[in-house]
Amino acid sequence: VICFVNNKLVVTMMRDWDEAAQPEEMVLQRDEVIKVLTYNLNISVAPRETRLSSLNELIQFIDHEDPRQHDEELAHGIANPLFTKLAYAFTVSPMDDEVGIIAAALEVIYRGASREEIGKSYFEIGSTMLPMLVDMVTMKKMTPANVGEVLLEKDDRLPAIQERVPGGYSNGDYEDSCHSTAVSKTLKILRYYSRILTVMVPMAHYPGFLDKMVSRLNTKWLDNLEEKVDDKESNVISELSDDMGEINKTDADRARDLTIESRKVVACTILINLACAEQNKVYMAQEHKNLLDAVIHCAYYEKSSQAREHASMVIMNLAYSNENKLHMAKKDMLLAALVILMKDDSPYTRRYASA
Repeated sequence: VICFVNNKLVVTMMRDWDEAAQPEEMVLQRDEVIKVLTYNLNISVAPRETRLSSLNELIQFIDHEDPRQHDEELAHGIANPLFTKLAYAFTVSPMDDEVGIIAAALEVIYRGASREEIGKSYFEIGSTMLPMLVDMVTMKKMTPANVGEVLLEKDDRLPAIQERVPGGYSNGDYEDSCHSTAVSKTLKILRYYSRILTVMVPMAHYPGFLDKMVSRLNTKWLDNLEEKVDDKESNVISELSDDMGEINKTDADRARDLTIESRKVVACTILINLACAEQNKVYMAQEHKNLLDAVIHCAYYEKSSQAREHASMVIMNLAYSNENKLHMAKKDMLLAALVILMKDDSPYTRRYASA
């Protein structure tokens, strides 16, 4: 019997052959606890309740804020069986709560760990799992049948409203590929990876990775649209529609908007980190088809103060490259966006824009 007492794992052993004997208890050392929990997680395959029980034991153990202990957990490879379980759950039923629970457990460990241990974990298993993580944060186009089932009837005068769907969110004609919690937590895991110097270049150059981050800024870029949103009349209409939409929002709508805004900020943070690597600057600013346009659009039109601040940091990091300066100065709307950002309420946004 395994249970936690004062955040320590207590193992009670019963002797089946001697009913009169008293149960023996022993408190395991922390490294032994990790081995027990990892073993239990590895052997918990079916039924689903068995897997969830092992996950619950693990989550109780890792739910703390001690960086040294999180480093120890990663050093003992506790992320490996979690990734294995995540791959299984995501493949079998991507919208299931189990996918969200496993992703949340991984995020807790990485959140508190040092960059050194996160880097080791990335090259041990994270790089292998990167294709799956990218798939998890991909927004897929909804089929006509799904659109009819998920989206409510809309007043033609109002903008497309993002609606809650089972396990995820939809955004116009696009929806999450897996459970909503898993999407948010996976983006954060990718953010932790993107802070590692040796990870920045391979991550930015992984096929499709930047596309997924750009799409999180605005689903417009999923369709690779060529037109720029610079028509003043259409922008005024859009703003009026947005105001009407705000009036009609429910608490659930506002909670959803906060989630989407949070994801947008995390995606921007990943781009900020990747733009720190000299080998990525030209690739991101000039070679990627939509990245710079999407960041400028975010900086110019985004209502979220945090998103504007992070977009200004992406622009600043990319502009540090001498090879990018002329290209960026000639980019549509960039200088206009910087002028607006330098008048922003946030002193940080003003500072990054002026830099």
